[in-house]
Amino acid sequence: MSRSMCLHIPYLPIERHRIGTGAARDDLPMAVTESHAGTIRIVCAGGEAVSGGVCHGMTLAEAKALLPSLRVAPDDVQANLRVLKGLAMWGQAFSPIVQVDTPDTLLLDVTGCARLFRGEANLLRQALDGLGEKGLSARGAIADTPGAAWAIGHAHRAVDVVTHPGRDVEDLLRLPVWALRVDDRAVAALASVGVETVEALMYLPRSSLGSRFGDTVLHRLDQATGNVVEPLESFQAPPVLRSHVRLGAATDRYELIREAVACVLAKFCEQLAQRVVGVTRLYLTFYCPESSPMTLTITVSTPTRSLKRLQGLLRTRLDQARLPAKTDCVMLWTREVEPLDDWQDELFDTHTSDDRELADLVDRLSLRLGTRAVARAAMVSDHQPERAFAYVGCVGGKARRDEAEGDRGGSTKEARREGSVRPLRLWGEPVEVGVVALSPDGPPAMFRFKSVEHVVASCVGPERLETGWWRGPQVRRDYFRVVSRAGEAFWIFRCRASGKWFVHGVFE
Repeated sequence: MSRSMCLHIPYLPIERHRIGTGAARDDLPMAVTESHAGTIRIVCAGGEAVSGGVCHGMTLAEAKALLPSLRVAPDDVQANLRVLKGLAMWGQAFSPIVQVDTPDTLLLDVTGCARLFRGEANLLRQALDGLGEKGLSARGAIADTPGAAWAIGHAHRAVDVVTHPGRDVEDLLRLPVWALRVDDRAVAALASVGVETVEALMYLPRSSLGSRFGDTVLHRLDQATGNVVEPLESFQAPPVLRSHVRLGAATDRYELIREAVACVLAKFCEQLAQRVVGVTRLYLTFYCPESSPMTLTITVSTPTRSLKRLQGLLRTRLDQARLPAKTDCVMLWTREVEPLDDWQDELFDTHTSDDRELADLVDRLSLRLGTRAVARAAMVSDHQPERAFAYVGCVGGKARRDEAEGDRGGSTKEARREGSVRPLRLWGEPVEVGVVALSPDGPPAMFRFKSVEHVVASCVGPERLETGWWRGPQVRRDYFRVVSRAGEAFWIFRCRASGKWFVHGVFE
């Protein structure tokens, strides 16, 4: 009889973030958010946050009202998927067939594997303990079918359940209908007629299930009970590209090691050219007979297979490193490649070479100064202009926004109404100015900025910008685009709370 194991990691987005930032596990309550249609909602809440009343689907404003100490971070679906794929490779130690079931689950075919781990209970326990050692809280179940294992692993009260072969249905009866992986609309439709558990669902006539609640309900029920076979799609790890050189004897001579690295890199770039791919991160490993191996990591801002570019980066990284002992083997390897078509120089100047030179400069500076030291400005969803950007690293693939941006509301594009214009130059802090207006709430007629009086020739506005109360002190401003008689254009606003005027930027 076939057997399947489910490993569910309910707090994967939160624990991934905490592990990545080195935060303690039991510090402030935490949740992960996503922005949709201008509303920020909770997509995953930690145990401390759930105890405080925060739940999935709640808006950030509601969550902050219930738990002011709540710490939030933006969800990163791609980062979660990378972690899950890494765990799938790790899970192949328990079974050769591991399926990644997004967003937070692994399904394994463990048929015949139990004897290698002295029973299924010990197999499940070793898997859960292994995830715990990685800092991940997990639940698990072993059952006859993937559907049953998924349902029990997600909805059973116990965190580790091993069903008796052939008796999965008994363990499924008390579980809620959603545990069968049924969509929310079908769950709501079933609940409206009083069907909330799998047992109640099985009492309904099969002939009417499809027409009343959709074919998916019946299909998922049959998968869980074994009436329909559900094959697992095994995760295939990306191939490792590697090249290595063995030295005649262990040595610590810099000239010989540098020559070996150059030889390894030439072979490596040939492999990249054959596969028509570029590398985004590569690893240089030195094997030392008298010590453990040492690995150097080189990250690039854009995919490349340029021998000259990689040679310069490796030389710089090698100059910064110090081997712990003599080495007798050098290996260059990676799993992180991206498709990269061949290019050729154009007849006319298209600035392609400028882009390559800029990327090369960014890589060399990042290697010497650190990846966090070389940054670029990225847009952030925030209605407050001075907080609508953040500095992010230029290398390492998709740039990650600063974690503090997670509690900012709105969308930058949505914040800008049709016809609104932003200045090219924006001050870090608005500069207070004295203004003469024709009426208390009217537009400025004259203002004094940097000891110069500016008489307003034309004015467009106001454009009102406000922030949510959950952000702390509320920001309420009326912005005007004014042009002085000298032809200078300013972005000026009146604070609605204090009535004071400020210059926030200039148009060029």
